Amino acid sequence: VEQPADFTATDVKFSVAAEGFLTQFNLVSPVGRAAVELRIGGRHNVMNALAAAAAATAAGAKLEHVVKGLGTVKPVAGRLQFKMTTSGARGD
Repeated sequence: VEQPADFTATDVKFSVAAEGFLTQFNLVSPVGRAAVELRIGGRHNVMNALAAAAAATAAGAKLEHVVKGLGTVKPVAGRLQFKMTTSGARGD
């Protein structure tokens, strides 16, 4: 069950492209609103991004820098990445 929070995500969209997963959402916070793109998938990673945004702004980062930083996040090697099978199909 979700609880009210100062940092929330609205209009969350998950998609898959040739490059991998893409998650888009609007970050709503006490310091403003901003569109965010993550190159990783999963609702849990949206929650992780919200926690990171809250921590970064509490430490003095501007929202524009937080959004830019979240956009550079890459999956850990071997996780959340597409792999080509021997038959040529893609999987994760």
